[in-house]
Amino acid sequence: MDYTLGVVAVPTRDVDVFKELCEQKMGRPVDHDVEPWPGVRYVQITPPG
Repeated sequence: MDYTLGVVAVPTRDVDVFKELCEQKMGRPVDHDVEPWPGVRYVQITPPG
């Protein structure tokens, strides 16, 4: 049986710094960046493969 990892939550104090790290340092594009309500923000990055 093969297992895959679906979602991992990474809490952070500064979402913009995390987003920049993923985009510029790790070379991963951001798939989604949404703020469903004030004070809550979700950024989705998909790893390779």
